[in-house]
Amino acid sequence: MGLAGLVHVLVLAGLAGQEDPAQDARLAAELGALAQGAELESVAERLRAPGPAAAPALLAALGRSELALAPGTTLALGAREQEALARAARGLGREAFQAHWGAAAAGSDPDLRLGVIRLVGLVGRSGDLRLAVEAARPPLAASPDARVGDALEAAVAGLLARDRGTLPLLRPALLSLPPELADRLVRAVAAHDDRRSLAFLVDCLPLETRLELPLLCGIARAARSHGPPFEDALGARVRPYLRHAERQTVRAALEAAGHLQDPLALELLLEHAASPEPGLSAAAFQALRQVTLQSLPARVERWQAWYAAERRWEEERGPRLREALRSEDPRALATALRELATHPLRRAQLAPLVAGLLQHPDESVRLAACGVARAFGPELARGLLTPVVDDDSPAVASLARASLAGAR
Repeated sequence: MGLAGLVHVLVLAGLAGQEDPAQDARLAAELGALAQGAELESVAERLRAPGPAAAPALLAALGRSELALAPGTTLALGAREQEALARAARGLGREAFQAHWGAAAAGSDPDLRLGVIRLVGLVGRSGDLRLAVEAARPPLAASPDARVGDALEAAVAGLLARDRGTLPLLRPALLSLPPELADRLVRAVAAHDDRRSLAFLVDCLPLETRLELPLLCGIARAARSHGPPFEDALGARVRPYLRHAERQTVRAALEAAGHLQDPLALELLLEHAASPEPGLSAAAFQALRQVTLQSLPARVERWQAWYAAERRWEEERGPRLREALRSEDPRALATALRELATHPLRRAQLAPLVAGLLQHPDESVRLAACGVARAFGPELARGLLTPVVDDDSPAVASLARASLAGAR
């Protein structure tokens, strides 16, 4: 056996579920000081004081729920104890664990595998995602531990926050995990504050039918979090799922279409609003309100009448209004903007035009553009009006501030 093979065997022997009573007792004694009022950081410093030699014990402890203090007595590892272990691991850094976590991720000890997942979230880089996925994947004929799902979601969230290269690597991970764990990856991506995460989830939709429901739920969460404007392509990719055979998938697609504020989904939303299924009907009415910014009652005939009137207005007035919005006459521009404020359905496409008119040299145009921005809903209003609160015109600045206050 070569040196590398011998080292691997020794690492496995040291980590494969064999508890070290002396190390357990040392960690437990240090962590027990928390109950006596010790500060978290001072305890963490003592835990990592041995340097890299502390890594195996920390790895093992991170995946466990208790440590032996002495024969017959244990210390429960609650939130504060886990936080002290996490701070100690961060203090040691990724390099201290590299010799240990590969063997632990591939081993059979569930506590060590859980410890690897948590460590990857604490100190890992994008390339370490594979270790977390390997450690999370349940053995044959076994169901994932609930703790594993929580740890995997937290680990992916930590990696996404630290390393932009993590997002592209999640696609093969999604396809390789059982649905209940793939869903935890989707949750972590949906909560990520990078707008790329929404496009990533939409791009994953056609990859695997078993992931359609969690992905649609994730798209709705991400869209709600990021807010408009959204690219038309995002709504176009979600729209076909409004005709899905599975009722639960349709309901998730309704929620996603609503948060994406997709105006081209309106006819399908109206169809589902007329559904005899209360859950689908309620979700469709909610989506209609989000897309249109109208507060009509949950009665299909009222929404159908509104939609018919909106289509007539678009056919009769839309072309002339768009022409007027290109006018160099301030009075014509202001008049067109005031009319546009009562028809905000295409607000995502019109937002860049309104943003430009908020910088128009004529005060009356800027005032009218403020009214349109407010009519576009709170999310778009914040983006459009925030640069105008210091306008040279006191009237424009005051209207912008009042509109922003009303948009909160």
